[in-house]
Amino acid sequence: MRSHRRKLYRSPKTAAELISRYQKGERSFPGTTLSDECIESSLPGIDLRDSTLRIVFSDVNLTQACFRGADLAFTHFDGKFAGANFERAELVWVDFGSSELTGSSFRNTDLRHTHFESCVLDDCDFTGAQLDHTNFLDVSLFSLCKSSSLIHEAPSYVDHRTVIRSIRSPHLKDSLLRMGMPAIFVESMVDCARSLSETSMFPCSVFSNRRLLAMVNLTDRLPNGSMKRCTQMVCALSFSRSTEYQGKSYTD
Repeated sequence: MRSHRRKLYRSPKTAAELISRYQKGERSFPGTTLSDECIESSLPGIDLRDSTLRIVFSDVNLTQACFRGADLAFTHFDGKFAGANFERAELVWVDFGSSELTGSSFRNTDLRHTHFESCVLDDCDFTGAQLDHTNFLDVSLFSLCKSSSLIHEAPSYVDHRTVIRSIRSPHLKDSLLRMGMPAIFVESMVDCARSLSETSMFPCSVFSNRRLLAMVNLTDRLPNGSMKRCTQMVCALSFSRSTEYQGKSYTD
């Protein structure tokens, strides 16, 4: 009788081998170890669970990819990763660039020092994720505000663009406080962002300009440091928006 032996799985040793095997129809590559390589080929639906990657994904389509339980520390992501599964992955010092991450799962992930800037984070699940000096710059916090059991090991960084984009979230203030932003700054930032939201639909009124002037007075009383500089940026942006709609600078 002819014996039938099941072919043993062997993880790819290089990015080129991974891409070649994917193009031949293979999709599951658990436990893969790659470092110091750049992948520029789209690999939608690829399964890299429990892998160890120290690589760059550049302008790729990895929608519905699985990175469950993977060690992705220092990896750079740039492209489409909508619906990706990052559950229990180690994402320490990962840079997501301006990636499309709609519907991705970050449940129970390690997001220490992770960088999100200009990413799309709509409908993501951050339940149980660990935050520690995590950067959320020019993103919407809607998904983060809705996720439960977040672990805040240390303060995270949020800029004025993120506050403006997240202003309609009913839990924004609470989320900012949990992320380490001082209460007085949360109130001021959210109040100013709401003023900007109003000016996006209507011309600036005297009332909104007075609100901005109150922010300037608050800024003058703050000690020198990152808080004062950030507040000054928000005020500058607010007045530039006011000038844009009124066609002139406001003076009282």
